[in-house]
Amino acid sequence: MKILHVIPGLKNASGPTQAALNLAGYAAADGHEVALAYVSGRGTDPEAALPEGVEILAFPYQFSIKWAFSFALYRYLKRHIQQFDIVHIHGVWLFPNIAVALNAGKVPYIVRPAGSLDPKPLKMKGFKKRLYLNLIERRLINRAAALHAVSDNEAQNLSALGFQTAIVTIPNGIATVGANATEDRMGLRAELNLPAEHKLLLFVGRIHPIKNLEFLGRVFRDLIKNTDEPCRLVIAGPDRHEYGHKLKQYYQELGIGDRVYFPGEVAGLQKDSLYRACDVFVLPSLTENFGFVVIEALAAGLPVVVSDTTPWMAVNEANAGYCLPLVEAVFVEKIKKMITQPEDIGRKRLGALQFAKAFAWENINRRMIDWYQHIIAKA
Repeated sequence: MKILHVIPGLKNASGPTQAALNLAGYAAADGHEVALAYVSGRGTDPEAALPEGVEILAFPYQFSIKWAFSFALYRYLKRHIQQFDIVHIHGVWLFPNIAVALNAGKVPYIVRPAGSLDPKPLKMKGFKKRLYLNLIERRLINRAAALHAVSDNEAQNLSALGFQTAIVTIPNGIATVGANATEDRMGLRAELNLPAEHKLLLFVGRIHPIKNLEFLGRVFRDLIKNTDEPCRLVIAGPDRHEYGHKLKQYYQELGIGDRVYFPGEVAGLQKDSLYRACDVFVLPSLTENFGFVVIEALAAGLPVVVSDTTPWMAVNEANAGYCLPLVEAVFVEKIKKMITQPEDIGRKRLGALQFAKAFAWENINRRMIDWYQHIIAKA
């Protein structure tokens, strides 16, 4: 099978990038011919190792960085798309979607919205997005062979928008589960310049209003008021922008500025070490279609506390953490329980590792390949 993935950019920290790279890499390792096309020069070029056996195709943008417009990508697709059996698009709103749809012909293509069509993201610049959706994007999606949702929540949101396209749910995956999960955490803290004697709460991701980090700051403020355990909060993500500065100022106003550590954007081994060095992972997002960081944390044996506006309710039953309503007192109560009761956090570390095994990329890849073959057979 010849598979083409198309994505606007390959910024390594983003969830869509990780999904595209892993789907491409595992399919190539499985013996399929795989190429991955993206629009370069937009500050979203790859910064780390790329998967072996995958042909990486970079096409420079012209005129519009934000829209990822590229004549070169369009020309390539016009000449070569018929050589592929299936095309997997990662993202919406941008020119690569149009380029694929205009040139696909009888080649089936799949659209993975990556959460961009969930209710809260749609409300941001809502008028422009609704206009673009109705004039352009809906037509492209309705012509697709399928929509790829990564959670039941996302599938329900897509269904509510009334697309004529079938929706299939296959989650994102994780490369390794349990690797070095029992490694000496104090040693890792020393390497990362983190205090050995403190309980460490960790957030990893975009520092963006949708992540609800003001809420997390208030939870942390109330936590340290209600426990004798010394605590620190680690906020790992790109923070050198206006919202990042405002958030730091807000934490100062809450009186927690000296207890919050901002290491900036983390990736690779540094991110893996950070997961293994901390005690609890916290993600109070207003919405998530999946949340790669949650499965990364679980795979490192780190229990999670997440909002019930994310698709992770199953962590409760798996005893891998807590999925909770966005009520500050409830978050404080559950986090306090974990950091003050070693037996509780110990059980949840084991539950996290067990739960993460179902998301191994080997398993996800097999499901995706079966789905591709089903779509090709129907085309």
